[in-house]
Amino acid sequence: PKIVFEDEGIESTVLPRLARLWEVLDGANVTLMACGHMHRANFYPKGGPRGYPLVVGGGSGSSDATGTRLDVTPAALRLRQFALDGKLRLERTFA
Repeated sequence: PKIVFEDEGIESTVLPRLARLWEVLDGANVTLMACGHMHRANFYPKGGPRGYPLVVGGGSGSSDATGTRLDVTPAALRLRQFALDGKLRLERTFA
């Protein structure tokens, strides 16, 4: 599996380069993009905003904070996202 990590906490001068990065990634057979944000946690399936699944970690306050675990093997990628209290919020496996 190919994993891409991205953080959207960027200056506006970086946006043209980020757009170019997205163009490259769209053609790179990415399995999952994992984003660290200070926004709400979310999951977008393949075909959402990108041509691949995208997981967003939340966390500007204790009510929306998350931790994300990615277990990678040659055969699959397992994604689990947890709330601050340890409860499982999201689980997906990508082969």
